[in-house]
Amino acid sequence: MQTLKLTKGQGGNYTIKLPADITAETNEFRLMIYDKVKDVTIADGRNKGKKMTYKNIVSTMKPLTAQNGTLTFKPEIKPANAGFVVIAQDTETGAITGVVQERL
Repeated sequence: MQTLKLTKGQGGNYTIKLPADITAETNEFRLMIYDKVKDVTIADGRNKGKKMTYKNIVSTMKPLTAQNGTLTFKPEIKPANAGFVVIAQDTETGAITGVVQERL
């Protein structure tokens, strides 16, 4: 697995130039936006009434499309979000071939 290089541009746009061995022909790309830490009181079940702390909850997941070896996107960031991750995943094996994280 490779660490992808993320470049922040104007107006909240981001770009990832894909390495030669991570191509759109053999990979799918996903943007996952995750939330800040949340304390939740469990309403039902065995843990009813207990307070649980959740971290890195993915609130949005969207596919990204590569154009000429580049991913260009503008994540829709909300105040509750803590950051985002972009993954490249091999379409045949399911292996994660590349990843990058941006903490906000």
